[in-house]
Amino acid sequence: MAKHPLAKMSAVLGRCRRTGRWRLGARSTVLAVFGSARLDMRHSFVEGDEPTELKMKVTVLFGSAVLILPEGAEVRPSGMSLLSAEWVDVPDHPVPSGLPTLEVEWTCVLGRVHVVTGSVLEKAAPEKAEEKAGHDRTDDEPS
Repeated sequence: MAKHPLAKMSAVLGRCRRTGRWRLGARSTVLAVFGSARLDMRHSFVEGDEPTELKMKVTVLFGSAVLILPEGAEVRPSGMSLLSAEWVDVPDHPVPSGLPTLEVEWTCVLGRVHVVTGSVLEKAAPEKAEEKAGHDRTDDEPS
């Protein structure tokens, strides 16, 4: 049996979501084809010997992948995007001891890849909620 097994997650014409406490492989693959993958890794864990580096390959075709990292995570992003959008929004914080480095490599065609920490995601959420509720207009404006 492999020391660190490969974890596979896929969303084909659907969606894949991982939240809470879940096992993350030291090597992982994520596939989103006409679908969306959302992986919240803030409470995930790696079984066995704790690796110092995690590797994740992300492939997106006409879909999206959102990777939510714990605060202070070090990420090494790289990839290829064709007619796509990619965002890596990870604030510069000291890396907590024992937290492995995440190496993310993506291939994205007509889709999007977003790598973010939870705090960045939470800051964006209230702004979007206000826009949807129509709170961005003043009280003087007619409804």
